[in-house]
Amino acid sequence: MRPARCNCLILLASLLVLSLACNFPLQVPFAPEAASQVQTSVAQTLAAQLSQMPPSAPTLSVPTILPTGTLPPSPTVEGTATFTATPSTPLINVSVDTNCRYGPSPDYHIVGALLVGQTVELHGKNSRGDWWYIENPRRAGEFCWVWGEYAQIVGDQAAVPLATPPPVYFVASYQTHQDCEGLGGVETFIFSVHNIGSVKLESATVSVVKTSDGSSLMHPDFPFANRNAPFRSSNCGAGADSLAPGGMALIRVIAQTPAESTPARAILRLCSRDALGGSCIERSVDFTIG
Repeated sequence: MRPARCNCLILLASLLVLSLACNFPLQVPFAPEAASQVQTSVAQTLAAQLSQMPPSAPTLSVPTILPTGTLPPSPTVEGTATFTATPSTPLINVSVDTNCRYGPSPDYHIVGALLVGQTVELHGKNSRGDWWYIENPRRAGEFCWVWGEYAQIVGDQAAVPLATPPPVYFVASYQTHQDCEGLGGVETFIFSVHNIGSVKLESATVSVVKTSDGSSLMHPDFPFANRNAPFRSSNCGAGADSLAPGGMALIRVIAQTPAESTPARAILRLCSRDALGGSCIERSVDFTIG
């Protein structure tokens, strides 16, 4: 745009010079000074016109913006995540020292204990899930039951199989020492037994000794009789030949005449078959003759 405009101005200036030249008499020579003045006038006119033209837009030089500083480092996770694997065999520990019993009930006798700080494997549970079957911490190779009140289970409880309580079991207590008129007034010890197992009890044997020295308190002329029908409804009543699960009965032992207030111990052994056959369980009862 700028060179074309300049060419137009030069052309106009030339025409102006020619027009002026035509108005001068031919006989008057064109003095160099006049030509110089004309050229000066044209130059001034061009300069004036150029000064009135709008200035061209300046060219901006956009600087390149470079990043300054350094980016923060990527976050680093310190430490290593630790995963606690669930043991394949569930474990048990207790918050309070807990007795370990022959079966899943306070009626069963104590055969061991699981103490605070001990952790053992679980081998079974009862149907209600409130007693746990473990290897006896006191006797390797034997098993017993701990109550779940203070138990903490590590692992999948659902994976613990149901365990069957001992099928043969009973609890016993001392009732009295009295005469049996049906036997001629002989003295007898009377014990109550309760079958809490799952099978019938069909035979029994009993021995009674002094706690102090282990000497027998049973009458030497009347060894324990009716081993196959020991379960009575009364002191002198006839004996039954079995005791069903959940049933209760009395067992009579003919005694020598003992001194009153003598500490004694009875050992009762009951079995699932006649003549002390089948599965048997033995229980002891400490008492004072009176």
